[in-house]
Amino acid sequence: MKKFTKVLTTAVAVSMIGASFAACSGKKSDKVDGKYSAEYDLTDMMMSEIGIELDTDEKLIVEYTLDLDDGNYEIAYSGEDLTEKLTDFFTSSDVKSAMIDYMGLSSYSSEELDTLAQTQGYDSFDAFYNENLTSSFSEIGEDDMNSEGTYEIDGDIISFTPDDDDDDDFDGEIDDGKIIIEVEELDADLEFEK
Repeated sequence: MKKFTKVLTTAVAVSMIGASFAACSGKKSDKVDGKYSAEYDLTDMMMSEIGIELDTDEKLIVEYTLDLDDGNYEIAYSGEDLTEKLTDFFTSSDVKSAMIDYMGLSSYSSEELDTLAQTQGYDSFDAFYNENLTSSFSEIGEDDMNSEGTYEIDGDIISFTPDDDDDDDFDGEIDDGKIIIEVEELDADLEFEK
């Protein structure tokens, strides 16, 4: 009887240890599932695209979100948020001054800029500048960028397969709770954190 009890106790202990490992390990996706965010400084790229060299403390930061849920993903940014950030950036004094210079108007006084804008039907240069910014960025605000699809994990590599057949598959690296995705178009890595 003692031998049977000892075997039974050992069997119960082994099964409990096994169950606790199974509960801890779970599916690989359970360890990464959740909501993440990443920021990208778009300042230099934006100024380079326009053709302006600018030394400023102003930053144009785009915020991306990554939502992982049971093998499905969504990466997105808000078009409305981006429009607001673009407007704030371009209306800051350093950037606005650089844009005035870019337009070839740096030799004009504030009064002359207002007069010039009034010939175009605006009350002031600020009104002209702000309305043109708003119209330039309006299309951005209408659409959120998002990519949806599925993901799989192999070791520390997470592979994303978009639902849209026109989009290419891409990979990321899982590193200490972060997910790092190389974005070729930005020539940068986005580092997503929970």
